[in-house]
Amino acid sequence: MPSSCHTTFWVLISSIVQKNYSMFNSPQAMAIPKTRPFALQLWATRQNAICDAYSRAYHSSSITGQNSSNPMSNPTSMICPGCGYLINTDEKRCPHCGAYNPNLWGLGPTLNRLFGGRIDVLTLIPTACIALYAVSLLLDLGAALSMGGGLFGMLSPGNIPLIVLGMTHGEAPWWTVLTATYLHGSLLHILFNVLWIRQLGPEVGQFFGPARYFIIYTVAGAIGFILSNLISGYPTVGASGAIFGLFAAIIVYGRNQKTQMMSLMTRQMWQWAIMLFVLGFLMSGVNNWAHLGGFIGGWLAAQILVSSAEYREGRITVLIALLCLLLTVLGFVLSILEYFPLLLS
Repeated sequence: MPSSCHTTFWVLISSIVQKNYSMFNSPQAMAIPKTRPFALQLWATRQNAICDAYSRAYHSSSITGQNSSNPMSNPTSMICPGCGYLINTDEKRCPHCGAYNPNLWGLGPTLNRLFGGRIDVLTLIPTACIALYAVSLLLDLGAALSMGGGLFGMLSPGNIPLIVLGMTHGEAPWWTVLTATYLHGSLLHILFNVLWIRQLGPEVGQFFGPARYFIIYTVAGAIGFILSNLISGYPTVGASGAIFGLFAAIIVYGRNQKTQMMSLMTRQMWQWAIMLFVLGFLMSGVNNWAHLGGFIGGWLAAQILVSSAEYREGRITVLIALLCLLLTVLGFVLSILEYFPLLLS
């Protein structure tokens, strides 16, 4: 099935790339003295950053007279989902990142505790992918447990559940180019795609902001599937088109920066994107048109958004991101209403 064809493709290259990418995860990485193994230095830098964040939260709580050692236990404060800074729960707009209504109508602290202090798109996108994959399995357990595709087809959802949830193809409704980005065709397919999202997403979110990140992800995935549907038309699902869009977004941002760190990151992103794209043509069943379209979509979206990346996300940017989210949710609703009778036939 075309939906599971990306699995082998990602398995071959993920083990190579994952070892190298960690060097770019922190802007402080290039400044660390080489007195310890590099991986250990990066780990120490990450721990220091976490300690600094909790230190800020602790001192902020002390100033307000709170004696709790856990900043999340302070009922009058919360961690902003947009930037991670401690803010008051009655803030209408985060004073640090400009996020509107960070308290989410009083539900912010509860959701922060539920999701470990993060309720932004960095958590939303992979969580949605995993949840929808689980639903697609439950809708047809017989097909999921058939093991017809061997190791790379392990726990593959049936065609009917994927159609019901929004798999896209040449004659599919418009909304499927949005929904198919969150669907996957096997266990390994979703595993490696989610790993890539978790790898690249924080960088794009840090450079552009969470709302712009969601816009880039949505636009890249949609354009990838539009190009795929126009040229091949084969049924397909997966986040790889959007992942190529994240590669493009980091490249666009890096080209606008004049630092050695960003120059190295841009060069590495180009190498990985080209390597993955070429490998796709050397393997059967890989949706290369979605990869190309996703890269183009991510590049175009990032070019539009990069000029404002250094500024707080304004109301219009947030509204566009919310529109992308609403259209995606609407797509799932329409798809279920349209195709659910197939499950009963």
